[in-house]
Amino acid sequence: LTVGDGGQDATGAWLDYRLDGVVAHRGRVAAWADQACAARWQGNQLRLRVTVPAGDSEVTLCLALADDLGNEMFYDHTGWAGRHRDHPMLAQAHAALHGKAVRRGDPEAAVTAWRQWTDEAGWAGIHATQERLWQAYWETGWINLPDAPEVQAVWETGMYAIRTQLTRWSVPVLIHGDYFNGQYFWDAMASVRALLHAGHWPLVERLVEHSLSVVPLGMQILDGTGVCDCRPTFEGGHYEMWPAGCSVYEVHASDCPARLAWSWLQYSGAGRDRLERYYPLLWGPAEFFRRWMVYKGPDGRCFTGACIDVNESIPAVTNGAATVASAVTSLTLARRAAEGLGRDPDLAGRWREMADGLRAAPRVNRRGLLAAYDGDEGVSFTPLSLVADPPFKSGVLEADDPRVAATLAAWQRECKLDENWAVAASADLELARQSQDVRNPAPIAWTWPAAEAARTWARVGNGEAAAAIVTELIRCANNFGSLYECKVMTDGYISLPWFVTSEAELSGAISAMLLQPCEDRIDLLPAVPSAWRNLSFQLWAMNRTRVRVTVRDGALRELALSGPHPSWAVRVPRRFQAGAILGPARHQDEDWDVFEVAASGGQ
Repeated sequence: LTVGDGGQDATGAWLDYRLDGVVAHRGRVAAWADQACAARWQGNQLRLRVTVPAGDSEVTLCLALADDLGNEMFYDHTGWAGRHRDHPMLAQAHAALHGKAVRRGDPEAAVTAWRQWTDEAGWAGIHATQERLWQAYWETGWINLPDAPEVQAVWETGMYAIRTQLTRWSVPVLIHGDYFNGQYFWDAMASVRALLHAGHWPLVERLVEHSLSVVPLGMQILDGTGVCDCRPTFEGGHYEMWPAGCSVYEVHASDCPARLAWSWLQYSGAGRDRLERYYPLLWGPAEFFRRWMVYKGPDGRCFTGACIDVNESIPAVTNGAATVASAVTSLTLARRAAEGLGRDPDLAGRWREMADGLRAAPRVNRRGLLAAYDGDEGVSFTPLSLVADPPFKSGVLEADDPRVAATLAAWQRECKLDENWAVAASADLELARQSQDVRNPAPIAWTWPAAEAARTWARVGNGEAAAAIVTELIRCANNFGSLYECKVMTDGYISLPWFVTSEAELSGAISAMLLQPCEDRIDLLPAVPSAWRNLSFQLWAMNRTRVRVTVRDGALRELALSGPHPSWAVRVPRRFQAGAILGPARHQDEDWDVFEVAASGGQ
């Protein structure tokens, strides 16, 4: 990074920089006031000295950062593409990406335009613009929980955090450099789920496009035999320099490009052309698992090769639960895409065979609980990654499998957890086993497993258990800047603010308590606790289907569907007396009534 010349005038100062790395670009950082001030730049500092008049006068200060990256795809600069340029999948990605016109920014012109606009608009105009943009964001998806206002506030705070962290191409866990260097990796799936539930598929599209742009890097890693690319970039365009050859680190995250593409396709209702465009993102992870990670033993059973499952605390294990779930999802989504496009029939058959082989026998320990890996006799949260969560995860088990609830309940009761690598690295096994319980005062207790557990209880249909976890996380909240983001400290409060993963997981869990879309139906109010007798929301199902609901005094009073799909099968728990407004149920499914509900015009 080279800081170049700067300048100042009567109301502000600026400095220019150039970043020469894998991607070379230049930018300008500027600060200014809405009145005359003493402004200067020196080295890498901008200084404004403003005299505030007496009385009710106010001064507005603005900070702007502009660069010339525009929408140019990073991989053009790296040379990764050249080695496998003739590979059919890479050629397809090239063709898709180069079909877009490249527009690069002009930092100097951008800052000049922003300064002119703030001068003309004033603080009132700036504030009104921000209010308009946020209002549009909130109007798309919202919830109203008068019986649980603190839960509503938590949901809204999470959705706010996601939007403030969303860049032009990703959702890093935090933009700031001390949080994984602004890295974008598999944690972004939590934000993707929350955004799609709330109807923001136009915002998610940028993540899919970015994943497509780094297919060449993932192909380089596997020398053209697939795509292994779960954590492709840092913000600012720096590639993470994985060596060529297969990596067995956090293999479970390898399905993220496929999950990202597939879930966006399902929610956006995009057609065949988009499925064709993103096929490399589905083909790549499936081929990675087929060629590198899934084997068939002498007994005919499929298994995954030894690798790190979840993180460093579970190294060199076969059939790691998270890895198996990732393999099944990757193979299943690729097979479905290939069948939909009428291509690669031989591969589609192999992918199906492998996925079915891995699904055939989920590992169970002597207590009848789901095992984290072959030989595991402990109690772990990890096997819950096996639970299907359409369209985000194909899964090995359905949520109503009794082993799911039993394993989750045991985890909450006993908290025997091996996953926390930071504590496990200290060789204090007992502390490691306890550390991920949000109630435990240990100095390291990450909150994202608890938030994900709330979502799993919602998938199981146990709203009381889900709400209990949400309430416990709220109890641990400190202030707005440190609301359940990262980990519980010894004083029982949560530290390390603005770690978006937990924010997004919890907002997504709350959404899943209210609505769970499936490809062939909509599950309405699937995990609402008994105390929430009054609520309303606008969330979204697949194929651009808006779902607006009102519940009063424990009964469904309004259900309105809007979207291009003419009608949906809608399941509603019988206790909400949906027949009073929807008419006779088409049929009954245990504690559910199933209705056929027409949708109004498309979105």
